[in-house]
Amino acid sequence: MKRYQNSPPQYHRRAGFTLIELIMVIAIIAALAALIFPAINSVRSGVRVTEVRQEISSLESAIADFKLKFGQAPPSRVTLHEAATDWSMDRQSRALIRGLWPKFNFGIDRRLSDDNGDGVIDGSDNATDSFLLEGDQCLVFFLGGFWNPNQGFRGFSPIPTNPFAAALGTTGPSSAVGPFFDFDISRVQNVDGNVSGADYASTNASLAFFPVYFDPLPDQQRPYLYASSYEGTGYAVVDVRTPATSGSFSGYVNSGLTPWKAKTSQIISPGFDGEFGNGGLYDPGGNPAVSDNAGKDNIANFASGMLDQ
Repeated sequence: MKRYQNSPPQYHRRAGFTLIELIMVIAIIAALAALIFPAINSVRSGVRVTEVRQEISSLESAIADFKLKFGQAPPSRVTLHEAATDWSMDRQSRALIRGLWPKFNFGIDRRLSDDNGDGVIDGSDNATDSFLLEGDQCLVFFLGGFWNPNQGFRGFSPIPTNPFAAALGTTGPSSAVGPFFDFDISRVQNVDGNVSGADYASTNASLAFFPVYFDPLPDQQRPYLYASSYEGTGYAVVDVRTPATSGSFSGYVNSGLTPWKAKTSQIISPGFDGEFGNGGLYDPGGNPAVSDNAGKDNIANFASGMLDQ
């Protein structure tokens, strides 16, 4: 009888990926990444846009509270004077301030930028400075009151003849009026007042008391724009710091040329590109929705997302 010796099983080790298989795997991964990453970025972008929209809504609520207290919404362009003689020559600003504080005493000198009440402004005790506040500064000033880098926003004095007394350390009632909005201090920045420049980190001590406010988008370059309709009487052309093509912003209108938010105000973020553009036509049903290319990703209080979405 013939015997057969059991032989061990034979195992064949498979070689590694071939070059063609490796290339195919890399191609599949690249294709999946091309599909997944844009979706992730789109979701992330949508979340950030929603965050900005929510903050804009909070700013609108703060403006409504301000109006409830003072009878009018904040103006979007006004000059504040320290010298009584300058108030007498500026009828427009005088009327705007009188509308908010009917008993305001224009006949006294005020040192608006005196943060500690010692009567000193930029090393001088002369009350002769004037401060032109544009929309971005007006939004912060009227909702926050006077700003002190060490103390934050201080609101306004309840003294009807001198609502700016709180900034001067004047003896009087301690219960300040405002602030009306809880600003994120990390996004409050100074401005140098130069419309043709992009410097929002000025060392100018006077202007440091009238800062601007940036939205929460990463690496934002420009602050919120605020334009008042002046209780429905109409939007004025407002200055925009470093806009896309010119030094003014006309506000947005619909296809019937009626301003959006015609009775209240427009609050606008420059979006991810940091450019406002010049305003103009915004027609959600149009193609394109925005006539100004630089304003396509703007986020405003009259739209549910970016304007060109």
